[in-house]
Amino acid sequence: SFYVNPEETMNMFNFGHEIGSHTINHVRLADLSEEEMRNEIFTSKAEIESVGVPEVETFVYPFGNFNDVVRQAVIDAGYVGARSVFAGYNTKNSDKFSLKDQHVESDVTVEQIKSYIDRALADKTWLILELHATDYSGDRYSNTPETLQSVVYYLIQNNVKVVTTKEGIALMGQ
Repeated sequence: SFYVNPEETMNMFNFGHEIGSHTINHVRLADLSEEEMRNEIFTSKAEIESVGVPEVETFVYPFGNFNDVVRQAVIDAGYVGARSVFAGYNTKNSDKFSLKDQHVESDVTVEQIKSYIDRALADKTWLILELHATDYSGDRYSNTPETLQSVVYYLIQNNVKVVTTKEGIALMGQ
């Protein structure tokens, strides 16, 4: 299955992965009624917490689709921050509910990813790498295990501090 089950979710959490929310049905939130939109945001958080994740505190807008009403609902649901799909880097002054990232799709090379990392290091900014799937499907939103391993080696080689979204948001306040 493409989706993880409750046991897999808890295994990832127990190994130190942050578990965030992304809605129930992966819908364009700004296109829904306010009631439907709030249900997607609040229920996804509650369902993940119901399997044992103690606090789901970060959110990713499906398709990057949000507006001020959606942003406020994410805040109302108790999230500490949310990621958009706007390309870029984050600073301590970035909007915690519109965090930027760099997409790593099938046509992005390891050298390009290294350049994202190098720029973040040089500019002292926070880089969020967005990797959807790591497999051999060749799908637009995938990358190979070798690509991911090369990135991990590069991060280690350059002593890059890797943080979860929640940790990065906390560091923004310092």
